[in-house]
Amino acid sequence: MRWLLALVLVIAALPARAEPRIEPDDIRLELFLEDRARDPFPGEMILLSIRGTYRIPVVRENLVQPPLDGFDWMQLGEDRWYHAFEDGFEVLKLERRMALFPQQAGQIEVPAFTHELEMFTRRGETIPVDQHSNTLTVTVAPQPEVEDWWFPVRGLRVSDSWSNPPEALPPGGGALRIVTLTLTGSAPQRVPPMPEMTGAGVHIFPHPVRSMTQLGPDGPITRVFWRWTLRPEDGSAGYLNPVPIPYFDSEAAAAREITLVAQRVAFAGGPQEVSEPAEPDGPETASHGTVSRGALPLPDLPRWSVPAALLAAFAIGFSGSIGRGNWRVPGWLRRDPDIAALRRAARRGDAGAVRLLGHRLLSRGGQPTPRELAALDRALYGPGGARPSPRKAAREVLAALRRRVRE
Repeated sequence: MRWLLALVLVIAALPARAEPRIEPDDIRLELFLEDRARDPFPGEMILLSIRGTYRIPVVRENLVQPPLDGFDWMQLGEDRWYHAFEDGFEVLKLERRMALFPQQAGQIEVPAFTHELEMFTRRGETIPVDQHSNTLTVTVAPQPEVEDWWFPVRGLRVSDSWSNPPEALPPGGGALRIVTLTLTGSAPQRVPPMPEMTGAGVHIFPHPVRSMTQLGPDGPITRVFWRWTLRPEDGSAGYLNPVPIPYFDSEAAAAREITLVAQRVAFAGGPQEVSEPAEPDGPETASHGTVSRGALPLPDLPRWSVPAALLAAFAIGFSGSIGRGNWRVPGWLRRDPDIAALRRAARRGDAGAVRLLGHRLLSRGGQPTPRELAALDRALYGPGGARPSPRKAAREVLAALRRRVRE
């Protein structure tokens, strides 16, 4: 009994097995916003960095992003893992870059991210760890007043190119005009709809908008292509009016405008006299002035290209509404940019944009009827101060387009 009692006392005196533990400095997960000279406006880009530091080995990991209510957002590439030295010790680093675009003015919170980890402790044991980051609050200033489309960008370049010299077209031929917008630091959905090209003595056939976005660590770079096929009327010389492209320069915090210059359009050897429109007034600079044309090394367009372009433009103009009915049409005809922009504007509740796009769609092929305009305005500005319904207004526009196709 004495030996048994002695054994029990020895076992009781042994130190208890320590639970696996991680020191406070072993893991850090932090959110950082880029330094800005002022509060952002709605739609302006904010760069967010998520940075992790790990002093002990990581076996498995999953960085969980919280719901970013109040922001449009995009992740700028893959997560970056690398090794660095801190206080003389090698540590593992993580960085994720994101572009945030606030949707409205006010205080908007960026919630905490969570890094779900499985790690080796200093005692060589594997344990699960959920590491939470800090939170951030973004103050968004009210949007400045603009006459047309709110289009904030950090940088904008515009080029204007033609397949053939527009003032010396081959007899019976036409030209393809391509305007390319290269914008940095802007959400692609903020790009304004393709403007209406106007003039006198010229047939104008718009093509669908094309765009592509490249993601980089400093934000998205988007290229948008606006295209028109043009041909003089009845062999006479005509002209195109200047086309303004207003935007908001986020770097300078100032409204800017780039203008596509007026352009004469004529067949080679045809009539030379034409009343040219006046050039736009106001200062012109390299970054926000007028854009002259350049030439593209493309072949002359055959005679059949103009009626073909007219048929394609008509079909594409109504493709968004046709695609929802019982019509059998190819899928590529359903991607009309104006209809897509109308639906996006309706989803975000932007009544002004819905009305602008609705008028643009209803004006295709002639003036909209009073009945169509009345249905649109009733949905947006109902009697008795009723709250505008952009979704209902968009449905009225699409219904009007469907009626036209059936008739």
